Amino acid sequence: MITIIFFSNAVNANIQIDQSNLPAWDGNWTDMSRDQSQTFQPGLPILTGIDIDILTINPHLVDDIITVKILKSDVVLASVSQLVTAGLSELLHFDFPTEVVLNVGETYVLSVLGTKDTFGWKFGGDT
Repeated sequence: MITIIFFSNAVNANIQIDQSNLPAWDGNWTDMSRDQSQTFQPGLPILTGIDIDILTINPHLVDDIITVKILKSDVVLASVSQLVTAGLSELLHFDFPTEVVLNVGETYVLSVLGTKDTFGWKFGGDT
């Protein structure tokens, strides 16, 4: 339902895309002032970063801090936050501070949360 790209660094330090879910955007979005999440099953054992597709929905609320977490059975495996400038409407990249070790094929949760209603998380009808 939500647009997301998962990244892993290969041994030679080249970025390798594990998964990409970029459907044509049909104008739908969900606000990030409430914890939004999506499950995923990794195809690679190491996760280094994630891109999410956002848009500014309330520019008068100005900048916001967006936090991305990876969870397994309600346990936070990784978390990263960044300040995002109002007006941004594109893929936003988050690098985790350390590599996240995952079990290929198991189900994990990607959680995204802002502190106010400045941004929305885009989604398409076929995701």
